[in-house]
Amino acid sequence: MDDARLYQLEVKLGLVKFVFQQTARWRVTIHVDPMEMGRGGRHPPGKVERANEALRQLRALGVTIGTHKLFGKVDVVAEHEDGALRLVEVEGESGRQRDQALYSSLGQLLLSMKMWGDDVAYGIAVPDTRDWVKQLRKIPDELTERIRLWRYLLRPNAATSVEPGIGVPKWERD
Repeated sequence: MDDARLYQLEVKLGLVKFVFQQTARWRVTIHVDPMEMGRGGRHPPGKVERANEALRQLRALGVTIGTHKLFGKVDVVAEHEDGALRLVEVEGESGRQRDQALYSSLGQLLLSMKMWGDDVAYGIAVPDTRDWVKQLRKIPDELTERIRLWRYLLRPNAATSVEPGIGVPKWERD
């Protein structure tokens, strides 16, 4: 991967590697659907191989792959030893328009918002590209604070976490 154009499973891998690390006492469950693995529909050349490699790395990092026993098909459920809980919907590069993907993610996330408390927060994770940053900046900062929504921007070798209530920085690279 020589750019930030990450597929959904690669964004999930980035979350585990850079945000919800097992060494930092996070336990992670990831839901993977067939489209993420390049099954069904049309997919760009190389997607299946990249998805398989991401899945191999996720397993090596100790991630549970499957449907979470309490939260169902949420893309990423991260549980910390100290009681913190993060439910994250993930988008990656696909044939869908980015605004439609963002709306879909927000809808899925809203339907998962059944728990509230100081230890519970929600999130949206996307590739760290100019186009995805533009989409995340559409979400009002005040709303992110009210619904405890973190935004995660992933690159192949790094992640940026934007806390609820804080604006997503303008994309200045390239």
